[in-house]
Amino acid sequence: MKVGSLTSAARTALSGIDAAADKVEEVARNVAGGSESRPGAKTADVMSALSRLPELKQHARANAEVLDTADTLLKELAAVPRR
Repeated sequence: MKVGSLTSAARTALSGIDAAADKVEEVARNVAGGSESRPGAKTADVMSALSRLPELKQHARANAEVLDTADTLLKELAAVPRR
């Protein structure tokens, strides 16, 4: 097992968590602002934005699990006695 692969997995997981957080912020802006340019569309836009939240939660959770696994493996690697 290579340390570089684990750190790469951790970096990728962090990037995924950041991306999910950015999308949640986008959803929040859409919910807060709605769509003022199309009368009657605000409710549909809000519902569409809110419907993305479970997917984004799963996305963040999956990346957090990858990060936790990489952390565990790095700790186990660090504990291996050197010859």
